[in-house]
Amino acid sequence: MTIIRPNNHQKMLYNIILGALGAILIVLIWFGIVEYGNIVNLRHDVNLIQKNIRETELASSKLQNKAYGITDISNLEKKASELGLVKETNPQYLNLDGGAGNLISQKASLPL
Repeated sequence: MTIIRPNNHQKMLYNIILGALGAILIVLIWFGIVEYGNIVNLRHDVNLIQKNIRETELASSKLQNKAYGITDISNLEKKASELGLVKETNPQYLNLDGGAGNLISQKASLPL
C-alpha cells in the first residue's frame, strides 16, 4: 500500500510568508494610528500657538496705541501746561560752535 503525503514544506513556507505579511500589516496599522495621534496633537499645538500669536499682536497694537496717545502733541501740550512749562518761542540754548560740532549751552534755565 502506498501512502501519499502532501508536501508539508511548501505549506509551511506559505504559512510563514502569510504570518510575516500579517505581522507587517499589524505593525503598519499600529504605526498609522500612532502617527495620526501625533498629527492631531501637532495641529492642536499649532492652533494654540496661533492663538497666542494673535493675542500678542493685539496686546502689541494696544501698547502702540497707548504710546501714540501719550506722545500725541495735544497730550504733550496738556501735560506741559499741567507742569507749568512754557513754550519757548525763540530758543537759543543750543549752538554749534567750531568745526567739531560741539553743543554749547548758552541758556540752561528750566522753570521750576
